[in-house]
Amino acid sequence: MTKDMIAEAQKYLTVNNGQHKRNIIDLAGLSKNHSLEELIVLLKTLYAEKKTRLKQLLEMDTTTTEIDRNIAGMFRIHLALRTIQNYLEEDDAYEQQPKQTATAGG
Repeated sequence: MTKDMIAEAQKYLTVNNGQHKRNIIDLAGLSKNHSLEELIVLLKTLYAEKKTRLKQLLEMDTTTTEIDRNIAGMFRIHLALRTIQNYLEEDDAYEQQPKQTATAGG
């Protein structure tokens, strides 16, 4: 887990209303005590909870602004997860590249 990856994902999880910044989740703080796998599980769990809540909201009142906030949160969590997945795929592709070895000239 790199600081760059966490910082990039955190950008999607930070909401700025012009006056205050609010973190949906503080990945940097959580990454100090939790593994990357645990952070991914947390994000996926939060996404699933928001999805469940969205279904409930749609059954109750389709005009509430809470639906908009919920969808925005889901979208931001999705973007953060994709950012982490992209970093992991890049790292995996880099690690799978054949290593070039120096050859002795003769």
